[in-house]
Amino acid sequence: MGEVGMEEVKIPKNQLLLALGLLMGPVTIILGVYFYSLADGPGIRSPLIVQMVGVFIGLSGFVAIALVVRQFIYPSTLVINEKGISSRISFGFVPWDEIVSIEIYERLERVGKYTVNVKGVLVKVKDPEKILGKIKGMKKFGPNRSLMLRGSPVFIPDVNWSWRLDAIHEKLQTYLAEYRRLSGS
Repeated sequence: MGEVGMEEVKIPKNQLLLALGLLMGPVTIILGVYFYSLADGPGIRSPLIVQMVGVFIGLSGFVAIALVVRQFIYPSTLVINEKGISSRISFGFVPWDEIVSIEIYERLERVGKYTVNVKGVLVKVKDPEKILGKIKGMKKFGPNRSLMLRGSPVFIPDVNWSWRLDAIHEKLQTYLAEYRRLSGS
């Protein structure tokens, strides 16, 4: 199946988001320390609550830094090759023979009390439950939500990747067409 044009393509996460995470982590830690230090200030009626808020903000900064460092050690990439599509952070692996269609998805969706414009590539699969069955733990939340809202657990959001959405869509369409041509399906 390893024809020319079916080489493995790795699409990394958006580096700007990683840089912002790396920058905002220390800022958040400093802000948490500042809040914690305000607990002894004049006019503070409940220093314990102020300290708790400071600790929470500071820990959020540490978590942000840890997630960014983890991203550099274990890069989350969207991988497209002759076997299928995989994403370590979301839906796992989807073989080409499971894919029914690949389409650009853009709709308004409710998130809590807000309505947001959601853009991405929606990959419709033959057996969504089979794909969901391979996903373990908390990673199942996103694909489950995508299945309920969009009809498929495989959704590639626009904001995560360093490639433009239309380029990802085009590459997926090309690989799917090539897979179908080579396999006779």
